[in-house]
Amino acid sequence: MTFLPNHPINLPHFFFTFLRNKLHTIARYCDEHSQRAHRLVSTDVKQKNHTPEENSNKKFIRLTKRMSEMDLCSRREADRLISLQSVSFSPKILVKGLPIRPIVGQKVSAQETDIVLHYTETTIDHIDKQNDHSNICWERIQYDTVVLHKPLGYVSGQPEVGYQPAVQLLTPKNYSDSNVHVLSNLNFQSRKHNHVLNRTLNGYVPAGRLDMNSTGLLIFTKNGVVAKKLVSNSSSLEKEYIVRVMGIQNSTLPNLTPLLQGGFTLRNDTQPLRPLKHAEWIKTDSKTATMRLVLNEGRKRQIRRMCEEMLGLRVISLERVRIAKLVLDDLPLGKWRLLKKSEIMDILKSEIGL
Repeated sequence: MTFLPNHPINLPHFFFTFLRNKLHTIARYCDEHSQRAHRLVSTDVKQKNHTPEENSNKKFIRLTKRMSEMDLCSRREADRLISLQSVSFSPKILVKGLPIRPIVGQKVSAQETDIVLHYTETTIDHIDKQNDHSNICWERIQYDTVVLHKPLGYVSGQPEVGYQPAVQLLTPKNYSDSNVHVLSNLNFQSRKHNHVLNRTLNGYVPAGRLDMNSTGLLIFTKNGVVAKKLVSNSSSLEKEYIVRVMGIQNSTLPNLTPLLQGGFTLRNDTQPLRPLKHAEWIKTDSKTATMRLVLNEGRKRQIRRMCEEMLGLRVISLERVRIAKLVLDDLPLGKWRLLKKSEIMDILKSEIGL
């Protein structure tokens, strides 16, 4: 018995509709599986390669990983330093100002920023002797920090339009030391600024500020410990300046005692100034005078603002001639060199939080 439909079937249209629906189903199936595979791959990559930004979603991470992210040292070196915390000549790791226990694998907050490598006198003596390579090694840090005699017209930090960053002067041509073979151990990268192509040191950042109208010592480093010792608001490192001012009234030099007492709050600041270590007049004439100032703060345009707001004087020239035991000496204007071992050690053993 043959079944006959009530209405005739349009076979071409029937097969076209059937085929179209099947193709849509297959395409949807493939798309869903493709998205699922992509999510699995992305999750696997994230689990293997966590970035500092991704760590912000975590509450705690290994101390070694956090130290590496802060550029204090490599993760392998951090592991070794942690295991040596009970050894007298090893630099101490302080978290929130407290020494840690020599236990590998301990964790800290993923956002922790108060982690310090504290170099004691015993540590410094051991590095100076350098009897073995089982501890902090001079060979690892000797190329980390350089000093530039910054001329006028260069900005130390992020350049504004029309101004040159001081890092543009860190070229092989401007290297001042006679020991030029060390340049082969430094990483230079070609950069273009104001249509000028130069090979400059790569990865070094200014540790401190020196404004465009000032000259003198400017340190660049890629060592996180050195940078923190130099730029911390509570650093004990002294910085010496020779400052020439104008605005002297009736040839009478203002009293510099207010600078030595501290406690004054500059305009638009919230924290009072710390007392200067030293302040004296060293030269005077009918219209200008020159003074020597020693301080261990480094606020933006601090000396210029102090002279204007506290003494009523305008700075016409400012030169930084000393940072700790690092002195300007005979380093030519616009030239740079690596820091000496004694200069690096002096920075490393300086205190923070005094």
